[in-house]
Amino acid sequence: MAADPAMPLSRLNLLAESDFDLIVPTRGDHRAAPRTFADLLTAARFPGTVAVVDGTREFTYAEVEARSDRLAAELIELGAGPEDVVAVAIPRSAESILAVWAAVKTGAAFLPVDPTYPAARIEHMLSDSGAILGLTLTGHHDQLPGTVLWVDLDEVRPDRPAHPLDVSRIPPESVDGIAYTIYTSGSTGVPKGVLVPHRGLHALAEELRDRARVTSQSRVLHFSSPGFDASVLEYLLAFGVGATMMIVPPTVYGGHELSRIMAEKRVTHAFLSPTALASIDPRDVPDVGCLLTGGEECPPELVKRWAPGHRLLNAYGPTEATVAADMTSDLTAAEPVTIGGPLRGVAELVLDARLQPVPIGVAGELYIAGDGLANDAPPVG
Repeated sequence: MAADPAMPLSRLNLLAESDFDLIVPTRGDHRAAPRTFADLLTAARFPGTVAVVDGTREFTYAEVEARSDRLAAELIELGAGPEDVVAVAIPRSAESILAVWAAVKTGAAFLPVDPTYPAARIEHMLSDSGAILGLTLTGHHDQLPGTVLWVDLDEVRPDRPAHPLDVSRIPPESVDGIAYTIYTSGSTGVPKGVLVPHRGLHALAEELRDRARVTSQSRVLHFSSPGFDASVLEYLLAFGVGATMMIVPPTVYGGHELSRIMAEKRVTHAFLSPTALASIDPRDVPDVGCLLTGGEECPPELVKRWAPGHRLLNAYGPTEATVAADMTSDLTAAEPVTIGGPLRGVAELVLDARLQPVPIGVAGELYIAGDGLANDAPPVG
């Protein structure tokens, strides 16, 4: 201070060198080699396994592969490819899964759109994202803006060849391109589109496989709205290992209806927000072995209720960090509920308002770095 009296106080170093030696970025175990979303789909390894169950309908991986190939061929013919955005305006269903598979096979990013949103919100999402095409169903077509060409999935030509698409047509550098675009709720202003690249998906898929211990024999719940990035977590949790995805109708929000479906479908793995998890009784879902929760604070009372007899993991991460940046190991009622530590490929620091590291035990803000961060580039298209 004596040597430079004009120096701002914010630049004073208040930490000893030994403190700085301790305050280094906390990192996940290791990185997974980046892969595109299309590369992560495991249909070729499990052709006869049931991939999707939607009510009384079942589709094997081979069937989802063939159907999505036909739809992807239609989209490619209409101009979809890498650096494009394809909107998916289909409620949670086997058709919404098929649409996502088809979109990523073209190399384009998918943009989930709730067809029940107000027209002005949908128009903003389409124009702001630069979407060139949209996938929907005939029942929703009339309520969607005509600012893009909508393809009715239930009217795609059935005579399309079913031979597999060559995903190698998508250039390797596409791992830096956008895999999907998710829009925030807009509760604090205009909805913001988050552009999430492929680069962090493989690391998240591997982390989910190892932490949740999901296998090709697992039955994974699809409960998240397609417009919530937790749906991407569910896709990776199931399709990354060849598990079966059990789809909850979009009219079910929790409670007895949800637990009944989970019991009837013998669900083994699920991601549920604390609110949804609190609405069901552990005794009503005897097959569930692993539960992931996130999206809001997990209260200790919920851990006391669910941790006995179940593996309960708490996940944290902003939309801009490929769904999740941190996750706990198995929670127990005897320990405080935390957000855990960084996942593969994630590095984190806790800084103060002047972006200086804070001493251990001092409150600050969490800063996240790594391959999973959303792109800073403007919307493509």
